[in-house]
Amino acid sequence: MYKPANTRGVLTAVLSGLLVWQPGCSFLAVVPPPVRHEEPPPLVPQATAPCTRRMAAPVLDTVGAAGVGGFGLLLTGIGFLARSSDTNAVQPSWDPAPDHTGANAAITLGVGALVLAAVTAASAAYGYHTVHECRSLYPLPPRVPRSRNRWLPQPPRANAPATP
Repeated sequence: MYKPANTRGVLTAVLSGLLVWQPGCSFLAVVPPPVRHEEPPPLVPQATAPCTRRMAAPVLDTVGAAGVGGFGLLLTGIGFLARSSDTNAVQPSWDPAPDHTGANAAITLGVGALVLAAVTAASAAYGYHTVHECRSLYPLPPRVPRSRNRWLPQPPRANAPATP
């Protein structure tokens, strides 16, 4: 005898797995600048800045929102396509109402993924805004050019005499 799977349990497991996978890095990891009224020092090393100046968390949120959003759009489209094809299919005479359980599950998962993508995109926007605010208060020090590799021979200088 055929027994259908517990759809609510499957949906809960999949959505909680998605929430664990993509929590919104910027909401958790980006530290906003402190509220001050005095002028901050002009150049502060990365380790001593009181706020986050790296873009890693917002970029991860952007990639995650795009991936989860694309997955949600794909699932929702598959669900609606399956639902419309089930409606047009020839139904047996003893079952006049089509069964849309699989299509409804795909639509529900797709909409849940789209909501998760919206939360992750909001986290990315918060992260970009906070990092920009921190970088405007505490600018990054200029990069010092690296010295040439000491194991390679130095090129001859234009004014130096050639050595025999």
